[in-house]
This record gives sequence, C-alpha cells and structure tokens, in this order.
Amino acid sequence: MILLKPMLHEFQHGDLLWADPAIASAKLSDITSIGNARYKQYIDKAYKGALEKDDNEEAMVWMALVSYLKQGSDNGAKQLTPVMLNDLQKLKKKFPAMLDPGLKSTDLVYRGMTLPLARMQELLADVNTELRNVARGYSMEVNTTVLTRADSFTSLTTNRDVAIEFALGRTPAGRWPVVVTIPYQKIANRTLMNPEFLTLIGGHDEAEIWLMDNALPVTSIWMQSPWYRGAVNTPMANAMKAAFADRRVIW
Repeated sequence: MILLKPMLHEFQHGDLLWADPAIASAKLSDITSIGNARYKQYIDKAYKGALEKDDNEEAMVWMALVSYLKQGSDNGAKQLTPVMLNDLQKLKKKFPAMLDPGLKSTDLVYRGMTLPLARMQELLADVNTELRNVARGYSMEVNTTVLTRADSFTSLTTNRDVAIEFALGRTPAGRWPVVVTIPYQKIANRTLMNPEFLTLIGGHDEAEIWLMDNALPVTSIWMQSPWYRGAVNTPMANAMKAAFADRRVIW
C-alpha cells in the first residue's frame, strides 16, 4: 500500500482550478497591486462565470505558486514539489487559461542565464560557427544542449528582451552571461503555465513559462560582449576577449 499510494494519488482540485473568488483578494493582496477584480474577471472568462471554493490541496499548491512568484528564485521554486508539478502537468489541457503556455509550434522561447567560462571558450573555439555582432553582445547559431542549474523546473520567457535584461551584467565567478534560444516545438510536451496567468498573479510581465526539465535543446546563443559598458578589466572578461581574438565576426 505504501508503494501504491503515490500511484493512486489524485490531485484534489474539484471541478475548477483556483476558482474561489472569496479568497482571491487574500491570495493576491500581498504580492501584487492588480487585486481581486482582475483575477475574478480572469477566472470568470476562463470558466464562463462558474465559481467554486478551492479544495485544501488545491489551496496548498496555490500558496506554493505564490511563494515562488514572491521570492522569484530557486528558494521559491523549491516550494513547488515534483508531486505538485506532476499533478499540474496532467491538468494542462483541462485548465489551459492557467496551465497551458498557449504557444505555436513555430514559436521560440528564451532563457537568460550564465554558462561556465570553459564552455564559452569551447563554443568560441569552433571556427565553423558564425559569430555575429548584435546589440550588447554577439550571437552564434548552434545545435547543442545546455544544462541549467534549476532543480524542479526551468523558467523560460517568450520575450527575448526580457531574457537579455535578466542576463545582462550578471558576473558570478567563472561564468558568463548568455541568452539561449529554444524552439518551442522541441519542448512543448514538457512545458507548463500560461504566461498571462503568471503575470496576473505575480504582477511582473515577464512572459514566463516553465519547462519540467533542466536540459535545453538550444539553437542559438547570445553572449554578452566582454567590452560591454567599456573594457571591463576582470579575469573573466579578459579570458573572453582572448577567446574572441582569433574569431572572425560578421558585423
């Protein structure tokens, strides 16, 4: 029975997910200025006016979601357990207004992050890959897999500018700021969360979706220029400048 319990578990969400207007204002009041009215309008549209009190387990998953959106970090993400995420993944088609990214197979998604300096030097050493000068950095077309340091899920965005702003200027030791591009069709079956819904709840328009994995099938990498905002004289910037020295750049 102990082994069967996880297999038999069903997420207790009632008929409608997060459709309890009675506590919507309490859910939102401490994390966003949007408030109850717009949330109620959103769920009224999603459920054609039908409302329903949240089950206890449903409310617990909600609070984990709120915790992530408030903390905006790996610490917040840890509140969303693998069991919770698996339950939500099963409900993506049933509650698309909350859980489905709603993207087309031809769409691209992005992640602003950092990569180890050694990996960056390795990518730049491939002279068969074209290196293009673009705003605030350089880009190259690739066909590779990039691993993130996320534990439970990887946050992505449909807005490239959001990803660049997130990556720009991040300088953890031994790593370099990049934005990776992922074709949505390669990850569609492993994604979760409607970006409009996350914006409504979190109050930040970051066009965010989640990937239930930390392996990204990447087709393009933007990297911050080591000369961005002047000739930055750091060991990492100097190492990147040296890696660029033997590369032909398309302007």
